[in-house]
Amino acid sequence: MKIECTDLTGPRTDELYRTVNIPLRFMYPKLLRGYRQSTMDRSSGDPHPCYRSTSMDYGWFAPTVHTVPTAYFPRNYAFSVEVARGGMWRNCSLNTELDKN
Repeated sequence: MKIECTDLTGPRTDELYRTVNIPLRFMYPKLLRGYRQSTMDRSSGDPHPCYRSTSMDYGWFAPTVHTVPTAYFPRNYAFSVEVARGGMWRNCSLNTELDKN
């Protein structure tokens, strides 16, 4: 099911790439923002370059149509729901072996 959004501007992912079953947030990546806080406190600002690591780069920039997934296949959690109804397996057997310590 495709949702038409006429008020959004910018390129759509399906205009540039062949897509399969992608949700609206991947179709219009301008809806997503990076993890960086745009309203950072001016006193704190960005971290000092000496304390900045490469792992901080993940999510720093908002995604583009070239970086979002072109296929989306959500998982079916039917197995997990069925297992959760019965609970975790518990071992209630009697341990009769002596410890080797």
